[in-house]
Amino acid sequence: MSYFATLAWEDPVVERMVSKTIKRDSYKDLVDDVKELLKKYEPRDAELETCAMQEDLGDGISSWEDITEKVQKEIN
Repeated sequence: MSYFATLAWEDPVVERMVSKTIKRDSYKDLVDDVKELLKKYEPRDAELETCAMQEDLGDGISSWEDITEKVQKEIN
């Protein structure tokens, strides 16, 4: 399984929303790194935008699950 999270914030230089997406191999690593990145980008008012879990089903086929709410509960 792979775990993804996207953080986003308004960038005053380019005057639009920008984002950073991370991929981790475990749920725990994802949550820990999201916490660290939110702290790192706190001056930019970064917010957790979305999180997902991807399961490789083989033959190039994947299954995705939205885990944003679950991660939000962990980081708050």
